[in-house]
Amino acid sequence: MRYGVGKQVLSAFVEVDRGTMPNDRFKRKVEAYFAYDVSGRYTERYKSQRFRVLVITKTSERLANLKATTAQVAQRYFWFAVLSDFSCEGPLQSVWETISREGRTVLLEEAKKTEQRPVHSSSQKDSFRQASKGSDP
Repeated sequence: MRYGVGKQVLSAFVEVDRGTMPNDRFKRKVEAYFAYDVSGRYTERYKSQRFRVLVITKTSERLANLKATTAQVAQRYFWFAVLSDFSCEGPLQSVWETISREGRTVLLEEAKKTEQRPVHSSSQKDSFRQASKGSDP
């Protein structure tokens, strides 16, 4: 996913967690994202240096569990949120948690000051809407 706000563009992979994946399998996914970054393949393919992995889950308890699992492998890249917070706040507001920061934060600092402009397809928007309603895309 690519999303632009002001002069900033967020490049991210989105993981929508339904709470069915065991921790060891999620940890392997974290390891794969980390390996993808350090291999240089991401930079080579997308001509960008940075990405995030946005992990959206159903409950605060699951969020804490996934954060702890992720912390065993990576201290950056991963941002976590509870899906229900989006309906109240929106995904560019202070709904995200990271491993290295206390409390919640925004994805992009520019989002606080600027009108948001998506850089994605309508099919991605439809998938997100379906996921937020609890159905599979």
